[in-house]
Amino acid sequence: MPAPLVAVNGRFLTMTATGVQRYAREILVRIGEALEANIRVMVPPGRVLTADSSELSSVERTERWHGVRGHAWEQVALTRLVRRAHADLLWSPCNWGPVAVRRQVPVIHDVAPLMYPEYFTPAYRGLARLLTKPLVRRAATVTTPSSRVREELVERFSLPPNRVTVVPPGVGNPFTAVSLEDVGRRDGRYCVHVGAHDSRKNVAFLLELWPDVHARTGLELHLAHRRVVTASRPPALANESAGIVEHLDPTDGDLADLYAGALCLLWPSHYEGYGFPLLEAMAAGTPFLAADVGAAAELAVDPERQILPLDRSLWVERIEDWSRTGVAGLREESARRARAQTWEASAAQTARLLDELAGGA
Repeated sequence: MPAPLVAVNGRFLTMTATGVQRYAREILVRIGEALEANIRVMVPPGRVLTADSSELSSVERTERWHGVRGHAWEQVALTRLVRRAHADLLWSPCNWGPVAVRRQVPVIHDVAPLMYPEYFTPAYRGLARLLTKPLVRRAATVTTPSSRVREELVERFSLPPNRVTVVPPGVGNPFTAVSLEDVGRRDGRYCVHVGAHDSRKNVAFLLELWPDVHARTGLELHLAHRRVVTASRPPALANESAGIVEHLDPTDGDLADLYAGALCLLWPSHYEGYGFPLLEAMAAGTPFLAADVGAAAELAVDPERQILPLDRSLWVERIEDWSRTGVAGLREESARRARAQTWEASAAQTARLLDELAGGA
């Protein structure tokens, strides 16, 4: 009897890798070792590749399959490809998938456009309202990287708890390649924030308090941001403000270096599904200071010190304290804890679930 066939919604391969796309890519390159079923990756406009194909790494990154055109491809062309291949199951690892395919496992990273629509473009939040509910309610099962999002999905869509499974992310190179030999001696003369292109990440909070922090400590604020189309943008970043440094479209290697040199990652977000930069920074030996969003509380080495309400004075005081006393203990434990979360474990858990469902088709 031939092995079952699992199809993969490969639209994410055409996109610049943010946390959501990184999750999909890292699991995809490892899942073949653990999956008993056969696997075919379906990439716009109509390519069907094996999981070990060298062509996967050469898929063109393009804006062509973002936005409405990309969602139309998923709903129409991908549905046809899945049926033509006689796939037993479809894995859609980046929030979206064709609602007509019931034998599907979508990975829902967050429900931000439904809970906080003001942070997204009208087109994106309209698509979320139209597609998310039928997608998750028709799916064979749903997975998510976050325990918090699991709770939101169960409550918002009245899903049986046993139909939503948490598959946490891992962390790997280049973040785990950062040397930890000097981790206890790093000074960290700046703080870093990732995602300043997205108003939901609340960079405005940091820009407001930074003149005070800079005057007290001399610390710089380094802001990493990308060219994106789905999120509403914050006001122009304050280049003229003292101590503000911008990094546009950093590579993963750039981010790893940026994390490693920082005193801490600052994460005053209004809402997160998981918050992949938290784990990446930890793996590089850098602790975070965060609002209680996503996985921040469960990742924090010392939640009382690392999780704060969005109170300007509390953040200024905590950053000033860390600048004066250092964060050596937090650095070492953060790196140890983060590096214990591997992509191999994430891929193995995903493979077990897909094999179980594909074999029962």
